[in-house]
Parts: sequence; structure tokens; C-alpha cells
Amino acid sequence: MKTGFAMMVTMLLSGLHMLVVLPVHAAMVCDSGSRSESTLPILESECPIGKGVWGKKAPSHEEQSFWIQCGFVKPGSLRTAPSQLQDTVNQPIWLKPDVGGDRCLVGPYQSFENAKQDLLALRLLPSYRDAFIRSTTQKLTTTVPQMVAKKQPPQRQDSHSSQQVVSEVAAVAITPYMIAGKHGHQDCLCLF
Repeated sequence: MKTGFAMMVTMLLSGLHMLVVLPVHAAMVCDSGSRSESTLPILESECPIGKGVWGKKAPSHEEQSFWIQCGFVKPGSLRTAPSQLQDTVNQPIWLKPDVGGDRCLVGPYQSFENAKQDLLALRLLPSYRDAFIRSTTQKLTTTVPQMVAKKQPPQRQDSHSSQQVVSEVAAVAITPYMIAGKHGHQDCLCLF
């Protein structure tokens, strides 16, 4: 006959055994940490974006999600998603602050094939030829970014407004240095 202490230890060990044996399949929920006036949601710093996927073969990890990295820009330079980008992809567009800049990310995708399909369409646009897929080691979900509609003042058609459109397009032009996040203004063809 077991004593009360021995019974408690047995129950505790069997409970721990259940925790170790049962796999965890819960998806991590990534949210917008945006506190700015930007219309693009800012991805929380804790949200994993994974590593780059190179080649045509899908990664073999069971529990994973995918992002498309569409650029790396100067912090705060990309306030809205260019319409070409919005019209091409089927997932939300996010910014994720990083050392030296903001990553432009699309996703998350739950299937490699869907991410690859959007990537192929995105690479047809000259500004996004260097876009690539990133793979995480866990499933991700996001809360749907809530965009707050603000009444915009009427736009005047002058040289300033056309200059603003040009600067938005230039802000997402990318180079291999920008994608890696290892650049200085002297090291790459940064257009900002």
C-alpha cells in the first residue's frame, strides 16, 4: 500500500509523462504591434519569420508556416503597401522592424505551394524580382489586420504628389544587400 506522499509523487510523474509524450500542435498567434499612423501593420517582434528557403523543393518540416519577404527598407519609409504589391498577393502585407530597417513580409501562408504561387506572380514585377520565401519551424496564425479608415484631405495634383508616388515605388526596390539586412547606404544601390 502506497503512502500519501508516494501516491502524490506517482501522480505527478504520470502527469509529467503525459506532458512530455503529447505533441504540441497549437499555432502561435502573431499580432500587430503597430502603434504608429502607418496603414501597414507592424508585426510583433516575438513573431518568428523563419529562414530563407532556396531551391524548388518544399521544406519537409510538418508544423511550419511561410512568409514571402518582399523587401528590406529604411525604417519608417514604407507607410502604405504599393498597389502593385496588394494586387498581386493573396495574404496580408506586414512590416517587421529589424536592425537597420523594416522587412516587408507577406503572409503567413500555411502551404508552401500557395506561397510559391504568390512568389512567382510577385517576381514578375520588376521591384520584387529578389523576393523570396521564408519558412518557420512552427505553425503561425495572425489576427486580421484592422485598418482604420481615415478621411484623407483632398490631394492636389502637383509635382509633390507625383514625387511621393515615385518615392513609394523606390522605397521597395530591393537589392541582395537589402534582403540580407546587412547594408549601409554606401554598400548597396539603396534608392532611399
